[in-house]
Amino acid sequence: MDTSARLVLSKEWGVAVESLIYRCREVGAISEPAYRRAFQRLNQLRQLNLFGAEPISGYPGEVPTLLRRAFELAEANGLSLRDLADELKIKLPRLRLLLGQEDSRPQLRLV
Repeated sequence: MDTSARLVLSKEWGVAVESLIYRCREVGAISEPAYRRAFQRLNQLRQLNLFGAEPISGYPGEVPTLLRRAFELAEANGLSLRDLADELKIKLPRLRLLLGQEDSRPQLRLV
């Protein structure tokens, strides 16, 4: 698998290229020598400034659809987001994140 294919898969699956390479080796999709070559090539590309480090914020992670659907069902039967947060003893922003909901609060920026 060449570097451009890894980049496409990385974006499609929402994981860093390094994670993709590691997982390929872990499941036996690539050999140990191919694993080492992949990281060597990645490092070469980074040294030439052809492939920069990827910020973790670019990968939102998995959004659990079953959890969201379960909450929607509970909500239809009278459970509020606040009630669930109180019951789970977690803060509302964290619960929204777990349910895959956008944070509707405005972002504050220092000028």
